[in-house]
Amino acid sequence: MLLAKNANVGCTDNESRTALHRAAANGQKVAAKVLLKSKANINAQDKTGNRPLALAAAGNHDAVVRFLLESDADADLADEDEETKARDKHMDQIAEVFREVLQLPKASTIALE
Repeated sequence: MLLAKNANVGCTDNESRTALHRAAANGQKVAAKVLLKSKANINAQDKTGNRPLALAAAGNHDAVVRFLLESDADADLADEDEETKARDKHMDQIAEVFREVLQLPKASTIALE
């Protein structure tokens, strides 16, 4: 309903999390689809550098992780600090496991290096 009234899908809470962050963290694939269709930033980072993909993976929400990967979520963005870099390296490893398990092609939507 709010999206029909042109609500801002990029607005954030006090943790700099968007509605897409919340949907991913709670395993809400349908909500994530609607938000992305409404031009939500799939790679938005919260205050600690978490992206929706990281939150979905941390919550073991396999369907949301797969959907975000297929929708061009990027697990290889530039990072602000060492803790974020370490977490993203771990996310790259998780993404590779998901790719193998879900039989996604190597040239799928995220860059790994």
